[in-house]
Amino acid sequence: MEPRLLAEGKIVPLLERLMSEAEVIGPKRTEAGDVVFEPLERPEEPLGWHEYVQSLLPLKDYFFPQVEPLFNFRKQKGVLPEPVYFEEKRVFFGIRSCDVSGILFQDRFFLRDYEDIYYRKRRDNSVLVSISCLEPGPNCFCVCCDGGPSLKQGYDIQLTPIDNEFFVEIGSPKGQALIEAHADLFAEATVGDAERKNAALAGMDQKFQRSTFVAYAMRKITRGEVPEEWWEELSQRCFGIAGCRYVCPTCTCFHVVDKVDGDGGTRQRHWDSCSLIGFTRMVSGETPRETPGSLLRRWGEHKLSFFYALRDGRHGCVGCGRCLTTCLGRGDTWNIVGRIRELSQQE
Repeated sequence: MEPRLLAEGKIVPLLERLMSEAEVIGPKRTEAGDVVFEPLERPEEPLGWHEYVQSLLPLKDYFFPQVEPLFNFRKQKGVLPEPVYFEEKRVFFGIRSCDVSGILFQDRFFLRDYEDIYYRKRRDNSVLVSISCLEPGPNCFCVCCDGGPSLKQGYDIQLTPIDNEFFVEIGSPKGQALIEAHADLFAEATVGDAERKNAALAGMDQKFQRSTFVAYAMRKITRGEVPEEWWEELSQRCFGIAGCRYVCPTCTCFHVVDKVDGDGGTRQRHWDSCSLIGFTRMVSGETPRETPGSLLRRWGEHKLSFFYALRDGRHGCVGCGRCLTTCLGRGDTWNIVGRIRELSQQE
């Protein structure tokens, strides 16, 4: 699929058209100053690419909602449950590479062994238009996690700012269809334009204020070379609120509840976290992971062991830095990986 060029002045006309065809989700700034991705009400509303780095929350709530109705039921014989599907068409405009990487991780979880129809319908009806990062934020380390700042695949459309234009790369049939439907707004890209795009991204790895050693930590965790007492020590910093897990674009823990009302009700899926002791509590009341350290170790193994990376197609961190921003006890991925390296140096 040949790349295109899109002038900055054509963004508003493009969004205006898209908003007449689907719900468009774009970056906005709240009164408190946070960046969030919400439905656009006007085509001029989204922030410019240089006005934000990432949103406060990941996009996973749009594909894997915090509270999601699965089906309605009635307590009558012979009455089948009524599934609740979300089938609105949506375009996500201006998302960052780390969030695309997070969605691709969610794809593997929800569609790998057993296809989750609820997730599938949301995903199939969505188009991802991402923007490459030219200025990382203070907590970003995606360059260490293969999560950005620009992607080679996985997006539907990827925009990279060059001067007063965007270099447009097309990564899927959905992206191709969107471009073709609005072809008059796009121009053909030349080899020189591709060189300008590469020049804009050159040296990006030198701009990051944080770096980490994910591969080294993966090797130590996979070999079981991180002592149990170390996990227990680090877990003492944890406040047990699971905030870092809820803002993580790759965390997928959930539990299922039935909300009963009269002679019927709704089965719902709710976010949960493996860092909470109740997550693994069994019907008998027994909990296989009783200590904070064992909970943290389980989380670390799931995120960073080679066995899970082999199953999921990548390790469980995209380097967005949201856990680092959120965690009050510095039990985030970046700090855990750094502590594993420090531990090995001490040994």
